[in-house]
Amino acid sequence: MIGKAGLERLEKARVTVVGIGAVGSFAVEALARSGVGELLLVDFDFVEASNINRQLIALESTLGREKVEVARERVLDINPECRVETLVLKVETASDTEPIFEREPEVILDAIDILDGKATLITEALKRGVTLYLSMGAARRQDPTQVRAGRLGEVTGCPMARNLRRRFKELGIEEKVYSGLECVYSREKAQPSLSEQSENLGVEYGMGDTGAKAPLPSSIAVTGVFGLCLGNLAIQKILQS
Repeated sequence: MIGKAGLERLEKARVTVVGIGAVGSFAVEALARSGVGELLLVDFDFVEASNINRQLIALESTLGREKVEVARERVLDINPECRVETLVLKVETASDTEPIFEREPEVILDAIDILDGKATLITEALKRGVTLYLSMGAARRQDPTQVRAGRLGEVTGCPMARNLRRRFKELGIEEKVYSGLECVYSREKAQPSLSEQSENLGVEYGMGDTGAKAPLPSSIAVTGVFGLCLGNLAIQKILQS
């Protein structure tokens, strides 16, 4: 499909994935199976039983292990020639991002589901002129056919996008961010789960609303498509460069 030259270009590419969860694990899978030659996998968390419904790396045999290490083993099982580094890191402040950028990635895939960390990574990538693609909210949605890739400014009905807009407006870079960044998002309106409806929870629906780490209800059909689309953005960028 992409020819020998395309495959050689992917083999020389360096991609960083930040957040190896429901979306990030599928993005890593797309990169590994497409022959990307160098990966940096970044996450701070461990595999938990609650991850099994939606995360590619979550198995009974991997419970309790570092997500980045499990993902690394999976990549090498797919492509033993891939050069895989891992970084156990939670992005919160600008200084946290230094180990990420010092690897000089060609492309960064942002699959962080905590608002503060996502905003920080985006800001630092823009400062450095590093290509970055990001995932918007995938939780509380059930229709994978509603998933799209496009400019961040096109996203509507997503609490995460709305909160990012507010954050970047305060920094005076709202227009630059929304016109210059591409992301994966869903046109489907996020809906409360049946259990949340029965409990009458007064929450705003969508990934990353509160900034707190919480097991939001998710469908693997949606998060998987999010991750594969995110990985494809990086692949197409590399092939076109």
